[in-house]
Amino acid sequence: MPKSLVTAKDVAKKCNVSQATVSYVINNKEGKNISASKRIEILETARQMGYIPNAAAKSIRENKCMSVGLMGGSNFVNVNFNRTLQGINDGFFKSGYTVTLLGDEYNPDLEECIRLYRSNVIAGVIFVGFDSQPITLGPVIEAGIPYVTVSEDGVYTEKFSIPHGFSAAVDKAVLFCKDHQLARIRHFTVQDGSHIAHNIYNLVYDSVKRLYPEADFQRVILQTKAGTAQEIHQCFHEYLKSHEFDMAFTPNYKIGVIFNHQHTIRYSSVLPPKIKHICFADTSILEWFYPSISAVSIPLRSIGKFSAQLMQSIIENQTCTQQFFPSSIIHRDSTML
Repeated sequence: MPKSLVTAKDVAKKCNVSQATVSYVINNKEGKNISASKRIEILETARQMGYIPNAAAKSIRENKCMSVGLMGGSNFVNVNFNRTLQGINDGFFKSGYTVTLLGDEYNPDLEECIRLYRSNVIAGVIFVGFDSQPITLGPVIEAGIPYVTVSEDGVYTEKFSIPHGFSAAVDKAVLFCKDHQLARIRHFTVQDGSHIAHNIYNLVYDSVKRLYPEADFQRVILQTKAGTAQEIHQCFHEYLKSHEFDMAFTPNYKIGVIFNHQHTIRYSSVLPPKIKHICFADTSILEWFYPSISAVSIPLRSIGKFSAQLMQSIIENQTCTQQFFPSSIIHRDSTML
């Protein structure tokens, strides 16, 4: 029998029970007088026959929306997005909830989000905002839409304290400099035409001023016309020829890899490196191809999974305790002393 055609009625017939009994077992409803052995039999039979509950039919029958909106903004191309989305899928896997992608840029008024919620197309929305991307929550809160926000710092919703998981890793990087007297710190940013990417500069600046105020901290803006790899290589080449410093902070893996390459050209690959380097990108991106670069371990999949579990709890009016997801610095050759 084709799996797509198997119904609860087929499973019930095979197990010699009512269709309602199959529904109770598949949906794990308590308070029904069904023996443990019969539950096991029904679940195993359903598995063998390839029975998959019809989520759409269940949604209509219970008048319950089973889809959550995912507002990715400009993060669909962010390297952190994929692992976070895997975590969201993990969190929704057994619940029957699905994800509806909402647009590719943030709309301050969030008309699409509000319209889909009021049309019962989505039951809530998860906002993703990496690299300090601002998220507008006012219209969602005013419309009474359940929401969760996700970033490198962790997961947030109403009545939660602001998470600072990624900020903790930035603090550790600054304290590493302080502990080892690496006072001349340079944070590199790329200017693409007239646009200057802020990335995590504000986090780094605040951390240095708070933890290592005596440091010689400077932001270095690499001026390019189009932000191409060739232009960034040239900027680093020129800067390294005429400047000396102790620590380089790079905001993402692309800039980090180019700095690493230009540093090797300038000073060779002798260890310990002349200039230490920490890249504020998730280490899972770098460890396979550039394992010498010290980077940040961000529990993105766990963050994504909890955001889905929290979203489900809010929709179903269940309590959910806040969880925190601290990031850490993974030291490799580029910070060897």
